Formats: sequence, C-alpha cells, structure tokens
Amino acid sequence: MLSALIGSPIELFGTEPNQDLIFRAYSTPFANLDSWVRGAFTDFFNNCWGPNWWNDGRQIQSIEAIVQSQSPDSAVSDSNNTEGAYAWDIRFKTTATGDGTRHQRFYYRPTENWTYSSSTPSGCQSRKNMLMGYDNSGPEAIGVPTGTFTSFDQGHVPTATWELISSSYCIGNVTVTQRQCGKWYLGDGCHDAPLYTRETGYGGNPCVTDANGDLVEVWKKKTGSGTQGNVGFRIYQKVGEDLPYKLIRYNCSDESIEHTNQYINRSSADQIGSAWVTSQYEDIGATGSDEWPNLISRPCCESDNSCDDTNGNGNGEPVPCADPNAEVLSDGSCGSCNTGYEVDENGVCTASEDNDDIDDDEETPTLKYILIGGGALLGLLVLKKLAS
Repeated sequence: MLSALIGSPIELFGTEPNQDLIFRAYSTPFANLDSWVRGAFTDFFNNCWGPNWWNDGRQIQSIEAIVQSQSPDSAVSDSNNTEGAYAWDIRFKTTATGDGTRHQRFYYRPTENWTYSSSTPSGCQSRKNMLMGYDNSGPEAIGVPTGTFTSFDQGHVPTATWELISSSYCIGNVTVTQRQCGKWYLGDGCHDAPLYTRETGYGGNPCVTDANGDLVEVWKKKTGSGTQGNVGFRIYQKVGEDLPYKLIRYNCSDESIEHTNQYINRSSADQIGSAWVTSQYEDIGATGSDEWPNLISRPCCESDNSCDDTNGNGNGEPVPCADPNAEVLSDGSCGSCNTGYEVDENGVCTASEDNDDIDDDEETPTLKYILIGGGALLGLLVLKKLAS
C-alpha cells in the first residue's frame, strides 16, 4: 500500500537489518517526546523526503501538532510492513510558496531499517530507519490545537475541530473601467465606470426584440481575465466525524454562503465543489468584479434621437408638420422656425421676444427710409413746376 510513497527506486518495507546506519544522520538518542520527534521529522524531511519529491528546495518551516498513532507493538495489516515502528501524525508547513498546511505520518523503527535503492538521494540512504507516509496521511493531527504533542502514555488526543484543508476560487474575470464622458448610460459629466460596448444581432443589426416585443439596443460590459476571483468553495476536515469532510460553497459574486454539506471522502467534496465553480462562472463569473449589470439596453430610437418623431407606430416615420410658423421639410416634417419665431419649451414655434418688444408707434427703419425718399421726390416735382 505504501510502496509508492517515495517512488519506485525505494523499497519501503524491506526487512534487511542494518544496525550500523541507525541514527547515522540524526544522532540524538530516541525518546518519545516532542523535541525528539520534531528534530527527527525535520531532519528526514529536509534531507530525504523533500529532495526526493520536489526540486524547489522546500524545507520545514513549522511543526504545529504531533499525535502518536502507532507503537512497536501495534498490530498492522499484512500489506503494511511498518510492524515494529513508532508513528506520529504531524501537521506542518513548509517554506514553499502557497504550500499551505500539510498532514503526514512519520515512522521510526528502532531495530530494523527499510531498504532503500542505491538510486535514491543520499539523504535517504543514511536514514533507512525512518519512513514518511503519503501526503494527507496524518489524520489524527487534523484539527487539534496548535502546540499539541500527544503520546500513548499521555492519554487521549485533544478534541479536534473543523480544520480548513483547501480553498478554491471562482474563475476571475475583472471589469474593464476607464474615464468616460457623455456616455448615455452614465448621464451628465465624466465618470470612472465600466466600459460598455454595443452588441450586434443577426446580420450585424444592433437592434433586437426583447421579451416585451420592443426593439432595443443591447450593450455588454467589457471584462478582462483576472488571476483569481472570489472564493468558490472551501473544504474542512474533522477527525472522528462519520462524514469528516465539510464542503462550503459560496456565491461567486459576493462570497455569501450558498450550501454546506458533509461527505465521507475528500474526492466527493472536491468534485462537487469544482462543478459548483463551473456553474457559477456560467451564471455569474463572466460578469466581472463589480455590481454593475452585465447587460444594459435602451430603445433603438434613442440611438438616432427619433423616439419623439414617430407616428405612434414605432416605425420611425416622421410626423407631418402642423406648425404654421415652422419651415416644412421635404419629408413633410417640421424644420427650423420661421424668421421672428423661436422654439418654446413645448417645442412649438412662437414669436420671439425681440419682435414683441417693437413699439407699434415707433417707425421701423424701412418705413422711415420710404418716407424720406417720398418727401425728396415730392420736393423735386415742386421745383420742376416752378421752373416751368
């Protein structure tokens, strides 16, 4: 069962004795105490287990809890040749970036060694009396208080609590924002806001029919790829539970809790959590990193300012001009107001205030010039009559 722990080059459960190698590297006399287990585990991980599995140079950063799980007289299965060994479940962290909390079982056999192939790292060759379990093979150290060391002689393991095992995140799209001025969806002024682009329907037509049967122009919020979104789900574990894995699923838009369930194994929780994140991306994750709506719309007539120039049938045809003081355009609609008239607040051409200010008793410049010209002509006629 444990033959794959360090890889095929290592024969984990050989019984070949080699007393000369015991404590060649870690020479502190054995004692089932916190200090000895911490030192031996750190030595084995840093010099054998770590170099054999990873190439990033990770080392033990901290050991949080140690709980004894086997003694030399413990019964083991026929497929598990760790008979005669001590074992401790250990919770620890390494120096690797993002590695998180690990749980592994560490073995020490005081009278026999395991057989290691000559091709394994030298750090393993000099530590054949030590062995490491699989990742996450140390369940008794899950959820116990930090600083715990418990041996069989010390009695019962402290009560475990739910311990966070992993966190997975939503697919992280981020909203593209920029400084914008005069956009119809922002109102007056300039704003730092999401950027919306107009969608096109069938045949490139920007207008589509909505659920109410109206023609609308649809605009979509622009998003870009982000490295990580909100938390999608978390998995917790607690020793002693019938269903020891608790899955909490979150809403990708605001991280509110949507579902909490417990499972008998870790794989079930992972599968259901991953499916949840996928479904959330389809519904929410693609909408970006803010509360602005993913899609907005406006009546198609607003794009060409024709909403108020229709016959009421929604087809955009012009209304025949009925304003006697306005110019009639070639299509029959009203154009600019005639001279002396201006548009009032109701959109009707009315006499301008300049016209209303003219005194009826005051002669206009044109009339004045006509009278002067007429008087001059009359004077010429009188002079001509006297000369004759």
